[in-house]
Amino acid sequence: MSPNDKPEELRMDAYYYGFDRTGCDAVNRILSAVACAGKAFHSTEDWNDEAGDWGGKGKTPVEWIQNAANEAASLVTRLQQAEEALKRIAEGNLGDDPWQANYAKIRRVASEALSIHHQEGRE
Repeated sequence: MSPNDKPEELRMDAYYYGFDRTGCDAVNRILSAVACAGKAFHSTEDWNDEAGDWGGKGKTPVEWIQNAANEAASLVTRLQQAEEALKRIAEGNLGDDPWQANYAKIRRVASEALSIHHQEGRE
């Protein structure tokens, strides 16, 4: 099972260690990449060697782990942007203009916060 699988199908066990699911898919994918790396190679010194694509995005265990971490970081960034947009809406400040109950502008701000999410094909 690879980190590209459905969340419930992610490998969470290596040979000598395993991880519990966290309830957060992005974090579980990082843990799964580490578990797959441990399953593919007994020694971390080999984690830069090509091992195919069964451990996630990339060809080496280091790439699997780094790519899973990059995806999680991207998700956190988008969530922070969405939180800032919601704060601006809650404060009645959508930019330079004072709050005017302008629904079109609210919708645009929310859409901008979510645009990265949709551009990457995640819905």
